[in-house]
Amino acid sequence: MTKIVKAKMAVQTKELTKTAMFAVQTMALNRRRIQQPTPKKKYHGISQTLFTISKEEGMLSLWNGTSASIILSFNPAIQFGVYEMLKRQSGSDGGNTLVNAVIAKFVATLVTYPMQVIQTQHRAGHHVARRSENNLPLFHWIHDIWRIIRNDGIISGLYCGFETKLVQGCLNSAVMFVVYEHLILFLSRWLTP
Repeated sequence: MTKIVKAKMAVQTKELTKTAMFAVQTMALNRRRIQQPTPKKKYHGISQTLFTISKEEGMLSLWNGTSASIILSFNPAIQFGVYEMLKRQSGSDGGNTLVNAVIAKFVATLVTYPMQVIQTQHRAGHHVARRSENNLPLFHWIHDIWRIIRNDGIISGLYCGFETKLVQGCLNSAVMFVVYEHLILFLSRWLTP
């Protein structure tokens, strides 16, 4: 098996585990804020919260948004691939590193942002009522994309909040790749005899 396939399998396994635990934590916190605590609704630890949510909402509700999370794991791969392509074409001096990092993050975010919108809706449970009315498969996110486009349009639906995510992501990417390039340079000088 290639390193890429192994890495992808590791990311998917992590997402399956992380999503369920994130759902338990989020649902427990939201219920505490929304409902008045009664002795019957108090949660005492992760296992009791996991059991209660599974019983009340079904075991699969713990994995709402997982298919989107797995697809979103391509974001850093796209970002790094675009960055490396741009680096080969323009070099890796300080100014080019910043520009290449921003462009790479822009491309990766542009491609994967609609899935972040779908993931947010799945985790919030907005898809459940529509799915039961239309008898669509539980994790069929393509139908959610078409529903959002139909109801809200491409830009205002799939890219709502894109600017904020882009600013945060591009700044983070620029810092990360500048540190990455300096670290590679430092380590190659330090470790090479």
